[in-house]
Amino acid sequence: MVVIVYNEARMYSVREAASKLKISDSHCRRLLESGEIEGKKLGHDWVVLSLDYKRKRKPKTRRSQ
Repeated sequence: MVVIVYNEARMYSVREAASKLKISDSHCRRLLESGEIEGKKLGHDWVVLSLDYKRKRKPKTRRSQ
């Protein structure tokens, strides 16, 4: 887990933010690129500034067999 505190604002790695939001890393990056999640790109990596995101649909559930 990587949490960076800068100017009293928390920053999360893509992996940490995706885990907290219960989404995949790649979906988290797409949301960052589209601006739906607040973040900054530092070089090749994204830093998530806010975890304020609401899913538009429910997560998929596995069917029991």
